[in-house]
Amino acid sequence: MAFYVVTTGLVVVVSVFTHLIVAGLKEQDKKAQEKRKLEKADPFRVENWLP
Repeated sequence: MAFYVVTTGLVVVVSVFTHLIVAGLKEQDKKAQEKRKLEKADPFRVENWLP
């Protein structure tokens, strides 16, 4: 019985950690995409002057 409780607890902990990590990575990716959009839209960046 104790073994079952321990393994179930571990599975829950691992799945929660995985969920948080994935959510964090998605959030970082979203921020990075927004930053790139802002950089592309910035008229003062030399790269944006080139066609």
